[in-house]
Amino acid sequence: YGIETDSKHIIFVADVSGSMARQEDDPADQPAKIDVCRDELKRALRGLSAVDEDERGAATFNIVLFSTDVLVFKEGRMVVATAANKDKAFKWIDEHVQPQMQTNIYDAIEQAFNVISGSSDRKNRQSGADTMFLMTDGAPSRGKFVRPDVILQEVNRLNQTRGITIHTIGVGKNHNKPFLERLAAENGGQYLAR
Repeated sequence: YGIETDSKHIIFVADVSGSMARQEDDPADQPAKIDVCRDELKRALRGLSAVDEDERGAATFNIVLFSTDVLVFKEGRMVVATAANKDKAFKWIDEHVQPQMQTNIYDAIEQAFNVISGSSDRKNRQSGADTMFLMTDGAPSRGKFVRPDVILQEVNRLNQTRGITIHTIGVGKNHNKPFLERLAAENGGQYLAR
C-alpha cells in the first residue's frame, strides 16, 4: 500500500470481513477491497527473501486474517521467507482471503502479539516480528474489545515492553480514521488511507 519499511520480520494483520467484498456503490472500474488485500499481501511477501538477513537472521513473516473469527497462517511462530514458504502462503491467501461477516480487530492484534513474542519479550527480540501491518476497511464490531479507546489502551499494554512498530492502512471511505491514526502514532508507525 505504499508504506516502506526496512524490517525483515513482519506480521501482516488483514481484514477479510464482509464489507471487504464489492459493495453496490463501489466504482465498477476498481477492484473489490478483498482483491486488493489479496494482491497486496502477496506483493509484500514477494518483497521478503530468506537471503535478506539482519542481526537476527533470515527474513521472517506471518499472516493473521480476521473477520468474525481470527485465522493464523502458522500458529505460534514466525516463518522464514523461503520461496517454498511463500508459495505455501500464497496458496493459503487464495484459499482464506474471502469476505466473511464482522470485524474482530482486537482479537486479531492480540493473536498477532501471541505469534510475535510467545512467552517473553526477550524471545521476541531474538526471533519474533518487530513490525506489524494492520489493514482494515471498518470499525471494530466483534471480539473481546470493540470500543476503539479500550483497544488502544489494551494494545499499548501489550506493546509496552515489546516495542513493535504498528503501521495501519485504512481502506475505503468508512474506516475509522481517528482510531487507526492513533494506533499507528502510539506505536511508532505510519497511518495511510487508501
